[in-house]
Amino acid sequence: RLAYPAYPSAKLWSASATQLAIATRDDARVKHGFDKFHVDLGDVFLDAPRPLDLLIVLAPTPGLAAPETRRFTRGEATAVLANLTHYGEVATAAGRGGALLSHAAAIAAQVPVHRVARSTDFAQFDALIDLILTLDAAP
Repeated sequence: RLAYPAYPSAKLWSASATQLAIATRDDARVKHGFDKFHVDLGDVFLDAPRPLDLLIVLAPTPGLAAPETRRFTRGEATAVLANLTHYGEVATAAGRGGALLSHAAAIAAQVPVHRVARSTDFAQFDALIDLILTLDAAP
């Protein structure tokens, strides 16, 4: 249950970059034809893994009046984590789907996983942050 350091960057859709007033470059597109961009977050690298105390699954929800949260059950969290695993379909095709599910279940047993429904209106960003900061990381 560790989060390992990686290059400090994010991927943002054009609409999000516009809302956040972040400039994008055509050569920073995630994929040709995609309206999603790599955004450099600076040159600060973490030097060691950090404990994973809480996982949040953001769910963009147009027209939502205020952000909402619900903690997943262990079974739901296992399914969500397995489904959201980067290149999970490759692991499954390689016959490693069971290992992927076991890993997701082990994380779900140790780390609380919350679904946070958020508005697509960036005017609610502060309310979203306030809600996330209230989430309990206790298992």
